[in-house]
Amino acid sequence: MAGNLLQDVPIHLWQRTRRLVSLDISRNPIEVLGVNSFSGLEKLQQLDISGLLLKRLNPRTLHGL
Repeated sequence: MAGNLLQDVPIHLWQRTRRLVSLDISRNPIEVLGVNSFSGLEKLQQLDISGLLLKRLNPRTLHGL
């Protein structure tokens, strides 16, 4: 999903991918990551958010990863 035109991370995206261990959403024009952006991804071990255009990141967004 890296280098696409994703502008947000809809929570419903992960409902069927709960076993995901690696996620690369880098180099996308995402400005905000919400509290529930990665909820349900308990198995996630690697997350690449480099190159995002983040203006806001709630501290709880990455809690539990």
